Amino acid sequence: MITNESIASGTRVKHKEYGTGIVTEINGDKIYVSFDIGLRIFPFPKAFIKGDLVCYEIKLSPSEKSAPSGSVEKVSIPDALAAQLDIYFEQFPMRWDQEKYLWKSVQTFQKRWDPDASDFSGMIYEATSDADYLMNSTYYSPRDMIVELARHKPSYVISMFKRLFDENIDVSVRAEQFFKDADNIRTEFKGKYLNRNYQTMNAVSTYLWLMYPNKYYFYKYSVAQAVSSKTGLSYDAGSTEAEKMISQFKLMDKISAALRSDPRSRKMLDSRLDETLYYDDQLHCMAMDFAFFIRPCYAKGNHNN
Repeated sequence: MITNESIASGTRVKHKEYGTGIVTEINGDKIYVSFDIGLRIFPFPKAFIKGDLVCYEIKLSPSEKSAPSGSVEKVSIPDALAAQLDIYFEQFPMRWDQEKYLWKSVQTFQKRWDPDASDFSGMIYEATSDADYLMNSTYYSPRDMIVELARHKPSYVISMFKRLFDENIDVSVRAEQFFKDADNIRTEFKGKYLNRNYQTMNAVSTYLWLMYPNKYYFYKYSVAQAVSSKTGLSYDAGSTEAEKMISQFKLMDKISAALRSDPRSRKMLDSRLDETLYYDDQLHCMAMDFAFFIRPCYAKGNHNN
């Protein structure tokens, strides 16, 4: 019989559509499972009774729970990257309280995002509340702007996000279209919302990362340059912002692969995670944290650098 005593955080399960996932939390009659496409919520224990979820094993051992889902690839790590990882892990405990907002941002978004919400603008505001540090600053406010656009044109903005999150469309096409769609309606508003729509590739990548945290990352060109310079990993930027973003995704994939191959990663992270923080089985949040450690423009206290 499936109970919350036989299934715990870290249990591997399988879904016929989403594939293999890892249980991140059981809260009353809901079970939260992290898949490659992001977090999904199911009724508990009904999802197992109906066969929507199937257990691979019950209560992973500590060594199994520490391993990310799927096979761990063997990674060739440049000496420069290895040296930076040593410093990163050494300072990780001291930085955690300030930088755990990355893991919290994903968890909050995954729990609160609801495209069918009656108050769509309010839902966006709540779902991105913990990502505000990435999305708003004194002169840059994509979160405020998209909330305002959704308040005036909810059905239009719903369609914007539906297209952005459609994985059947090339990501560069989706990203560029999202910016164009936002620009098409910005001129309807007055005051501070008139001159810019703020939906840059930085903002678009944030939405993608929050929805699909095992696939995407936050993008910032200066961060990619710094990471490449400090780690010895190549970064072929391309000419357009979309190309630069995709190139950074590839760069960050190398960082997350290096982190998954290092046992210090899950040891450091697992002991600090709770129900408010995303499990991060592919270590994309940690890869972003490592990038911000290299180029601390999004570390607390350095937001406008």
